[in-house]
Amino acid sequence: MATANGAEEQEEGGPLVFQRGKKLNEEYYIVSVRDNTEGACVKFSAYELETSETYDLSYSYNDFDALFKTHPELVNPSNKEGRYDWVVDRLDFTSEGSGGVKRLTLASEPTVEDETHESKAAISSPKTKSKDRLTYAERQRLRQGGDKL
Repeated sequence: MATANGAEEQEEGGPLVFQRGKKLNEEYYIVSVRDNTEGACVKFSAYELETSETYDLSYSYNDFDALFKTHPELVNPSNKEGRYDWVVDRLDFTSEGSGGVKRLTLASEPTVEDETHESKAAISSPKTKSKDRLTYAERQRLRQGGDKL
């Protein structure tokens, strides 16, 4: 019975396509991304490790594609991992109403915790990248730097 319920839950949200840890408001979360092809949406879920609460944010495929229209390296829908990473970097919480109910939202810029983490990584090891691949813009910059030499 337990496995049937688990499989049913997974089908409802779609298969897990991306997952990573994130620190928001001094709390640690596991952010999962599910691609629900039946519902034609992408669902981001932040699971708080301390309280076991889950917060969701869903986008229809069209709305999800619209997020990347101004980002040349992410316009291509086949760059799924880059797109998911971009959204997770910008996840934040807002409080609704006087009860202070937390709601998962998308900020316009990467959240503060991400910026401090990235700047520390850049200071400690400027050649080490957290991603395995360079973006198009990074390749162009390196190519131009090589041409100057």
